[in-house]
Amino acid sequence: MTNMTSKQRKVVYLVAILVLLAPIIHLGMPSSGEAESGGRLAQLRVEYELGESTLGNIDPSSAAMNLVLLGLRGIATDLLWINALEEQKTKNWAQLRTTIDSIIMLQPHYMKVWQFQGWNLAYNVSAEWDAVADRYYWVKEGAKFMDKGIKQNEKIPELYWESGRIYSQKIGRADEWRQFRRYFLVDPDPKYDNGVDQAINPEGKDNYLVAKGVFHAANAREDFRVQHIMMRALFRSYPYRSQLEYADALQREGIFDTVTQLAWKQGFDEWTGLYGKEEWMSPGGWVILEAQREDVLRLATRDVQQYAEEEYGLTIEVNADGTKVEIIDDEGSPEIKKKIEEELKDRIKLKEHWVNRYQDTTNYRYWKIRAQSEAEQVTVEAHRELFQGDVLFKQGKLDEAKATLMSGMAKFQKMLIKYPALQIEDLTIEEGLNAVLLWQYIHQLQQTKPPANFALKPLWDQHENRVPSLDASFRSRLGIR
Repeated sequence: MTNMTSKQRKVVYLVAILVLLAPIIHLGMPSSGEAESGGRLAQLRVEYELGESTLGNIDPSSAAMNLVLLGLRGIATDLLWINALEEQKTKNWAQLRTTIDSIIMLQPHYMKVWQFQGWNLAYNVSAEWDAVADRYYWVKEGAKFMDKGIKQNEKIPELYWESGRIYSQKIGRADEWRQFRRYFLVDPDPKYDNGVDQAINPEGKDNYLVAKGVFHAANAREDFRVQHIMMRALFRSYPYRSQLEYADALQREGIFDTVTQLAWKQGFDEWTGLYGKEEWMSPGGWVILEAQREDVLRLATRDVQQYAEEEYGLTIEVNADGTKVEIIDDEGSPEIKKKIEEELKDRIKLKEHWVNRYQDTTNYRYWKIRAQSEAEQVTVEAHRELFQGDVLFKQGKLDEAKATLMSGMAKFQKMLIKYPALQIEDLTIEEGLNAVLLWQYIHQLQQTKPPANFALKPLWDQHENRVPSLDASFRSRLGIR
């Protein structure tokens, strides 16, 4: 190099640069989004779905921000999180929203940002306001924030689940649920002209039915990507639970007609026919929740056939009642056959055990029985009459209220006789006992003695220990000292 002229050295440097650039270009060439396009690094990003184009809609501002900050992105994010907490503490709501937008520019694909801030807006920030309409505005902001997160991270099932939780639990179960559910269909903001906010409810559906669709989308993503929120059987139950909660909400609002009855029937059909037939991997092998004897035997047989093949190289069949095993090629010894039959018995017991465990965990039996009972006409009429008895009492129509309550209590008792499992369920117990308390109070006001025997006396006697606390709540609700 020392004997080279300046021109020769420049040529050597240029050649060296080109040689070094060749592998860099080969590795780092940008992709068009197809698996085989671009350099090797771009191909790997597409293959493992790590590139911006495979995660969801790209926000150009977030990419530009990352380039501007280079290695200082982490520090900038930390400072913005601190600012956001301070702005929430000082109730600087306008600046808080701006700060959150800045955070997601820096961390558009960090799931925890969307999870926390969406929940924070819908639950914490909304609770800081006095007017219900203002609270609803911030619940909507949380829902819209989650929707934006989903668009930028389309394959993350957890974000869909968090969004569904806002539509179902926050709007449908908050203290202000009556107003929130009404606002979801008739928005209080004048700019929507007594219509819906298209950003969160474009089809004008009930909030639980919107949640149901979002939860179905979560399950569709969960088919391909593991979620880390909860047990899989619980996670995938939410679309079907939303249908059941929709029917329950109609009843809470005093709607006892064909629409409510059909909602319960659809909930029962989906709970048992769709969710109940999904297979789950348990410590005892594959199980299903809607498991009859033949289902347990089918799954146990499948496991034992695999066991016989792997352990002994044998192909087997099992008889209809699951008691005998037949070796197809007839090359197994009696001892081996006996071992396989013992294995089958053990597998059947193990399946039954884990079916029960999963049913307990998911509250499967309760919702099955509840939906089945609620779809019956006698149950619909019982709820309607108990609800109407309360309304008549508030209107001062004591004789009509008492008669309506007595009729509703008799029908409620018929339902409990047919579905005894509901006699230990909290909501059922409270509805029945509250009806009795109101019926007894009307007798007290009229200075008459209630009959010693009445329709719900078995339920009253069974849960007598709960009467004092329910009576206190009942009197507080009516303003009775």
